[in-house]
Formats: sequence, structure tokens, C-alpha cells
Amino acid sequence: VGVRIRVYVVADQSIYRAVLRQQLDGRRCTLVGHSGSLSAALPALGERSADVLLLDATLFDEDLGDKVRLVRRLSPDTHVLVLAHHADPEQVEAALEAGADGYACKDGCMEQLDLAIESAHRGVPFVSAEVCRQLHARRQLPPAV
Repeated sequence: VGVRIRVYVVADQSIYRAVLRQQLDGRRCTLVGHSGSLSAALPALGERSADVLLLDATLFDEDLGDKVRLVRRLSPDTHVLVLAHHADPEQVEAALEAGADGYACKDGCMEQLDLAIESAHRGVPFVSAEVCRQLHARRQLPPAV
């Protein structure tokens, strides 16, 4: 079965948190906590030693990079995986430059989220295919070959 990855979820919508809790249960993950704000999560991250923080990008606008840096400073062993509805190029770049381990779209399947969590846990950068497609479409770049 392997090591269970300890996950903490920060998302503003309680229904979304409940769905993630239900979906993550029984997979390779153990949910160690969840909250509707980063400020509520920070004390718990140190106490519960989460391996991966799922961070809902809709909670932040231009300060996403600052929030990722804050998590990395206060809980350096916690990997940060940003979840978003859309891939705003500036937001993706800010999150990754600030130390996020990955960026994924919320509309992906659970198998993709599993892969993103496992990649983040191993320290392997992850950017979902949907994020790449959105970035290509916004910048009108030709698709990768």
C-alpha cells in the first residue's frame, strides 16, 4: 500500500471541502485537516505536519505568490499544490516562482488530483494538462508537440 500522504485542504466552499474529504478518503491520502481560510490553516499545518497542502487559488488574487511563500516559510516541509478554476498565466507563474509544487484545475478527474498530490509529495513539479491548454490558449501559442 505504501506511505499515506497527509493532506490539508484550504478552500472557501464548504461543499467543495466536503467532496474532497470524501474523495480523498480511502486513497493514498489521509486528510489531516481542512479550513475555509489560510489564516485558520497555518497553526494546524505545524501541529499536524501535512505533507501536501491543497490551496484553493480562488481565495487569493494578486497575493497568491505571497501566500505560497508564507506557507513555505512557516511549514517548510509542506508541499503546496494550488487548485484553480482557470489558469491565469500571472497567477500560475507567481505561485510556481513562490515555491508551489504544482498547479491543477479543479475540473480535472480524481486520478489527475491523485497524480498531482503524489508528484507534489515527491517534490516533482506538476502542472495539469488543462492548465497547460489554458495557458496556450490565452497566449495563443501553438500546442506542444
